[in-house]
Amino acid sequence: MERTELERTSVADPYAELMRFVEKHPLCYYIMRSAIFLQVLKSLINAKSVVKLKIAFPYVEESDLEQILEVLIKANLVSRFRAGSKEFYYATQLGKKFLELYEKTKSKFLGAT
Repeated sequence: MERTELERTSVADPYAELMRFVEKHPLCYYIMRSAIFLQVLKSLINAKSVVKLKIAFPYVEESDLEQILEVLIKANLVSRFRAGSKEFYYATQLGKKFLELYEKTKSKFLGAT
């Protein structure tokens, strides 16, 4: 069975795959244009408490960090859970997929970083 043009493009072109992802999840367009959003999302590949996030991003105001987390949650790229009195955040499968596509595309155009 022969692949369609779209299927061939998605296998061969990470940029096209990223653009399809962003079409399905439009908030990701704005997220990928912000270095701090991407840094926070990358840091959440492994779950982190709010305290650890504040330590990891000391140059970001606490209120700004909270807003960044809320946007990432709204985009379904991050989720949170509570363990005892601590709140933790982590990248969802969708968030990990977004980062994977972003990194493939970034490395294609900018080289490995």
